[in-house]
Amino acid sequence: MTSDEAPRSRHPLPRAPLVGRDRELSELDAALSRVLENQVPQTVTLVGGAGIGKGRIVEEFLSRASGARSFRGDARPGGPMLGAIQQILRSRFEIVDASDPAARERLREQVAELLHDRRVTEFLHFLGAYLDITFPESPFTKALEGESDQLARISRAVLRR
Repeated sequence: MTSDEAPRSRHPLPRAPLVGRDRELSELDAALSRVLENQVPQTVTLVGGAGIGKGRIVEEFLSRASGARSFRGDARPGGPMLGAIQQILRSRFEIVDASDPAARERLREQVAELLHDRRVTEFLHFLGAYLDITFPESPFTKALEGESDQLARISRAVLRR
């Protein structure tokens, strides 16, 4: 340490209270209430310039909503079109490396558990596309080749599930 440096405390300073964000926190609280009441996932989007406190609002909300499962994705200018969705899904299914065969198997097991073994192969084909994980074609997915509108509708339905 040089004489110009102040000694660092071993005890970090307490975090300053969040001020002036009651409306945003109320909206997040309302979204969580809808999730708990309807037992249906909810997507919430915070939009704003860099450095205005979006991350801090999320941290504050999550600290108050302990016990609720949440998954987070960040949309970046110039980033992939579905980058935030991919991040959310990777977080949900605990996928770090999409090329890892163990990740593929873990995804298969979790989807089978969620769907009770119904239509898992088809579901994985569409969900895997969002995660950059390929699964074998099935007769169903082969029948949809060239049907871009139908493929898009099914892909959106998979995300809603």
